[in-house]
Amino acid sequence: MIRFDFQLQKAKDIRLVTGGSGHYNAVIHIRPDHFYVQTALDETGPYFSYRHGECAFDFDPDRWYTMTVEFIGDELVAHVDRDHLAYAKHPILDKERGYFAFQVDDSPAAFDNVQILRAAKHSRQDDNRKHILALSGSHPVEKSVVEQFAIQKSNAHEWLYQRHEAYRDLVKRVDQLDEENKKLYPEVFRTHKEFQKEVSKLRKELHEEDPVYKETLFATFRAERAIEAFLIEQQPDVADVPDSQRKAQLERLRRKHQKRPEYLKLVAAREAAQQKLEQDYPQLFLTNQQISERKAKNWKAIQKDPEFKKRIDLRAAAYRAQQDYLFEHDAKLAELRELIERAKKK
Repeated sequence: MIRFDFQLQKAKDIRLVTGGSGHYNAVIHIRPDHFYVQTALDETGPYFSYRHGECAFDFDPDRWYTMTVEFIGDELVAHVDRDHLAYAKHPILDKERGYFAFQVDDSPAAFDNVQILRAAKHSRQDDNRKHILALSGSHPVEKSVVEQFAIQKSNAHEWLYQRHEAYRDLVKRVDQLDEENKKLYPEVFRTHKEFQKEVSKLRKELHEEDPVYKETLFATFRAERAIEAFLIEQQPDVADVPDSQRKAQLERLRRKHQKRPEYLKLVAAREAAQQKLEQDYPQLFLTNQQISERKAKNWKAIQKDPEFKKRIDLRAAAYRAQQDYLFEHDAKLAELRELIERAKKK
């Protein structure tokens, strides 16, 4: 059982994340007007993201609330009181949880009184479970048709994958074609993450094998340390504060001294060192936009190649078959798609 106090303040989404072995399993989202439970993508299952129970609740951003999250086997219930709860049941929950974390969007929020407890079986567990199941879904969250469609489609993908062998085969066929295309045409089909992973590998190789790169890189480190040393010189006791607080203290000092000539000179030196590094080794500083442009350029160069076109058509047909299966076997999803298409025609 995990229990914590929270205050939303200006945040629009705070999350309690639990997991183990490098993978998330459960995520409890808390938003200004509701909270809900989501299980995560986990390739070891494989499991796909699935949105479970939700509960409408108007949180006062300046008030403290207590959220309690209880785990038992493959079940989870998150509640702020006896009648406002979100419930989930999924195999991914029946795992050892080795870590938990709080995540917040770009705005501030507050947490207090965090407790992680071992819980024994309640003497009225069966009655409590009936109460939970009876209340689950009794406080629905208002959503647009587009939002409903996105959630339903994601859930249908996971639900059908776990239960329909025919759908699993369709998904695996798309994945197989993607892997083949990636091997045959890596400059077109590698993901941004894979491009950046290769850049990280190159950085490591240069660090070990290229003394010029190493010196150019270290020049940026020295310039950054010089700025930090200047700021600490203005208030020496900052050097003694814990690491968890030092960054905030240095930021405060930076704002205070940011217009001083000595500080500006150090910043200019840091920027010059960074600029030299990026000019001498531009291949290490690819932006996502540059990666996208590079992939588009490579696509254009081979798009008329017969074999390439054949493989693109093959993959498109496989994906259409997978999508058709989704809509044929989930009536709610098909209904929502029809509503969206009607709205577009108006």
